[in-house]
Amino acid sequence: MIEQNKKYFDNLEQLQNCSQQNLSDLEIDLRTNQYQNEKIQDLCFYLSKCVNLSSLTLQFGKNKIDGKGASQLFSALVNCTNIQSLALELSQNSIGLDGPKQIGSTLAKCIKLSSLELQLRNNKIGGKILELFQGLTKCVNLQNLILQLEENKIGTKTSDLASCLSMCVNLSNLTLNLHASGVSDLGLSISKLAHLSKLALFLNWNLFSDDGVSGLSYGLSKCPDLLTLILDLRSNIIYDYGAIQLGSSLAKCSNLQNLTVNLNSNLIGDAGSQELVISLAKCDNLLTLTIHLYCNDLLKQNLRSQILRTKRLVILIIFY
Repeated sequence: MIEQNKKYFDNLEQLQNCSQQNLSDLEIDLRTNQYQNEKIQDLCFYLSKCVNLSSLTLQFGKNKIDGKGASQLFSALVNCTNIQSLALELSQNSIGLDGPKQIGSTLAKCIKLSSLELQLRNNKIGGKILELFQGLTKCVNLQNLILQLEENKIGTKTSDLASCLSMCVNLSNLTLNLHASGVSDLGLSISKLAHLSKLALFLNWNLFSDDGVSGLSYGLSKCPDLLTLILDLRSNIIYDYGAIQLGSSLAKCSNLQNLTVNLNSNLIGDAGSQELVISLAKCDNLLTLTIHLYCNDLLKQNLRSQILRTKRLVILIIFY
């Protein structure tokens, strides 16, 4: 008899001693256990028997898993053909250049996936990330996607991401964390995701200049269905022009209800900040707005009065 309640295990012995084929909702938390490939083989053996899983969470952060271990792990998941919700935390391992290919190959076979979270921070993936993106093209039922790819030196390969994601026609919620990944432009990529209702982009500590923000602004202006947007552009090299372009594009997102923009530690002056909030005041459906402008070239002035003309605004927070 298949068990409907979620099972939580923090060691392999617990998984070994249960009836694997009856599990439907499983979380395994093995973070910071210094697991190496040998232990991964044991886990894979048990996972291969979990043929009725619909929801799986694997927490493997801060272990010693390399490309071979990652390949074994994802090969075991191929048998779990009924998975609809999958969360994999493999941050701060060493899956390297071989890991993305195996992940992509496995995802391509999980055609029932509707929710996916991949945490791959600091894994030395580099440009090989494209092979993971290509696997996502087969996930046509995907609705919710979280990709934590920070500190991997991905660079320009993110331009291929949206080409792949655009084939996920049911995708409505996307979180993309590219902190310190060498990203400089996402404009064309975002423009292909017009069906999104919720978007969170974490692009802090990259190479975003005014040109990059201009491209990103173009992409956002092509997303008319956005209801919630979180945009983190801290610690880049954005001047007034970039802030003005960003405000102008967000004004075209007429359905926006919840907006958070973090522009801390850039080079934005009074002109850019004023034009930004004037443009945001044109978003008539905004309910909540949070703007971060710490550590820019601003004089202490009242920006609140510019934005308070927004008709439906309930919550306004400005840090500068």
